[in-house]
Amino acid sequence: MSLPPNPPSVPIFACYCIDFRYDALSGEFLRAIGFENSYFLATNAGAALPLNYKESCKDNGCGCHDKKREHKEKGHDKCCPGKKPLGVLQDSFVTNLSIALTLRPITTVFLLNHQDCGAIRAFLPCSGYPGVGEVKKNKEICINARILTNARDYVKKKFDNITNIPLGLIDVNGTVAEYNVSTRSWRIIYLGPGNDVNGLWFGRVKDEIVHVQCNCH
Repeated sequence: MSLPPNPPSVPIFACYCIDFRYDALSGEFLRAIGFENSYFLATNAGAALPLNYKESCKDNGCGCHDKKREHKEKGHDKCCPGKKPLGVLQDSFVTNLSIALTLRPITTVFLLNHQDCGAIRAFLPCSGYPGVGEVKKNKEICINARILTNARDYVKKKFDNITNIPLGLIDVNGTVAEYNVSTRSWRIIYLGPGNDVNGLWFGRVKDEIVHVQCNCH
């Protein structure tokens, strides 16, 4: 599944984060690849995180749900503190997409997560997501891969008519990689304007395939 190669006659439905640092970068990316006036937009704290949050929390725990720890710390609440607020955001996403579908026969939903996401840090405390100012590129990429995969599964199950659900991850430079769930690999589909060496995809070239070894997958 990937983004349509040209602006389609039917707009796509895009979802990215509320983070003010990424609004312009995300919009610029979509315009640059030909979707300036061809997408409906929903924003969530954490972008894809609220979609299938329970499963993402479970997948990213890496031992968080160990019975001893769960007994000691009431593990599920410790590891999944965002059940209520992210549940509201999930319902909002579903409502927005449902309304958009009454307007146009959408078949593509594009989920775009971003680097250094405060919502992931806050709501997946057991995941090992890098702290503020901490750079662990592979760890962050792997966590996002699982979140995006779980979100895709949720959208597929919820909306039968959505047949294409591409998954993206944008870094601090505005560079975007698309995730292939089947091969567990990323492809650089857009090079952003920034040049921060801490960017997840810094030094990569367009169309490069990136493989990241992930644990607890």
